[in-house]
Amino acid sequence: MTKISMAKVIETLCRLKKPHLLKADGTVNQAQLAAEAKLEQPTIGRILAGESKRPRPQTTEALAAYFGVTIGQMMGNEPLGNASGVAGVISMVPLVSWVQAGKGQEAMDIYTPGVADKWIEVPKKVSPRSFALRVHGDSMEPKFPEGCTIICDPDITPENGKYVVVRINQDNEATFKRLVIEGGRRYLKPENSRYPILELSEYAHIAGVVVWYGGEP
Repeated sequence: MTKISMAKVIETLCRLKKPHLLKADGTVNQAQLAAEAKLEQPTIGRILAGESKRPRPQTTEALAAYFGVTIGQMMGNEPLGNASGVAGVISMVPLVSWVQAGKGQEAMDIYTPGVADKWIEVPKKVSPRSFALRVHGDSMEPKFPEGCTIICDPDITPENGKYVVVRINQDNEATFKRLVIEGGRRYLKPENSRYPILELSEYAHIAGVVVWYGGEP
């Protein structure tokens, strides 16, 4: 195996295991990674810039523990194929717009491999009609920051407590919230308490259940 840089390892692990750390332009959110791995942002910055090719052992250990890989994998000395959560089935799903997501099955059924402008790798099996979205706005922060990727499966039954993508009115624009079912009524609850809870009308259409976002919802 050819050794790869730790910067490349981090980028690969973010893409496969922690896509919520990727910004809209595909680069790693250094501040968020540093906060979640309990490291200093300048340390992460130097590694990603290639300036720190041999980080301190404590730094390597912290990153390995955060991503759930071995020290050797974190250092690029071992293949990532055996990394927990990376090995096994890799599904490819199309990255679509919020308008396309709101249209539901009619929009998803047009995608076959090679047709969409961008495809997202998901390290788990999902249905062929699954799709990916980039979260916009802050209504689902802090769990789902703006720019993170969510994978939605329209073939999963929407149950109480699940995160769902929904078209809530006659236009095609979709929204993303937690589904709450109480007394036979359905509500959409944001993660950010600054936003109100909305009751779903009879016209609402659940386009998909979120099945992956770099961890199990």
